[in-house]
Amino acid sequence: MADMSSSATMNRFQEVCHALLRMVEERSPGLSQTLPSSFPGVDDTSRMSRSQLGVLISELQAVGWGALKRMDRLLKTDKHSKSFVTNSTELSMGLFKERCYEVVGILEEGAILAVRVQLQ
Repeated sequence: MADMSSSATMNRFQEVCHALLRMVEERSPGLSQTLPSSFPGVDDTSRMSRSQLGVLISELQAVGWGALKRMDRLLKTDKHSKSFVTNSTELSMGLFKERCYEVVGILEEGAILAVRVQLQ
């Protein structure tokens, strides 16, 4: 995935994954909030060498996957899953769904997932 993605795409991936994790953590009482990762210089990579850019993209990907995996583990736990659903509104669930679809879109763009085909 990192080989086929730009730093901007990977930065967006880790931001959206962290936002999803944060939504789950906020709705589960007693959980500490995971702090967002900071990547200075991610907006201007023109001065980076190819290897530096590769390292940055790999780090962005690792942070995104980490947030996504933690969110998945939390939602697989009955206690947190029930808290998430109970403390969510229709609007927040819609936003959660949109962010999930955004992650799917990024994964499709990076050729990690096969592109979805809409059935008629």
